Formats: sequence, structure tokens, C-alpha cells
Amino acid sequence: MLCIALHAEAGRVMALKTSSRSGDVLYTFDAATGDEEERVFRDLEAPAREVLPYGDLLIAVHPGGGTQSLSAYEPW
Repeated sequence: MLCIALHAEAGRVMALKTSSRSGDVLYTFDAATGDEEERVFRDLEAPAREVLPYGDLLIAVHPGGGTQSLSAYEPW
């Protein structure tokens, strides 16, 4: 797995790891409580290749199927 994005905002740090075999995995760390969450997204045609922060979201660009699709990840 390859970590392709780190984003810190509003007391949270998000890390997005991706692989063609496992899909995307979003880790969220809460600075105030120390809580950690992990969410796995396996139904994507291709792993994310580029990630853009937007507010408290991570927008991931997925190439595949002849078009590029977007996924928006937010912390819980």
C-alpha cells in the first residue's frame, strides 16, 4: 500500500493509502481524543492517483474505465 495523501484540518489528520489489490483505506486521527478510525473502500475501478484537499474533505481522482472518477472522503 502506498500513502498518497496526508491532510490536517480542524483537529484531525487524514491519511489515504491506496493499492490496486486492496482499494483505498482512509485513516482519520483525532488530535483532541487520540481516536483513530479506519475505513476501507474496495469497490473502485482503480486506486486513487491524485488527491486534492477541499475544506475538511479529501477528493481522490481515480483513473480507469476510460474516464476519471472522483471520490470525496470526509472524517467521521
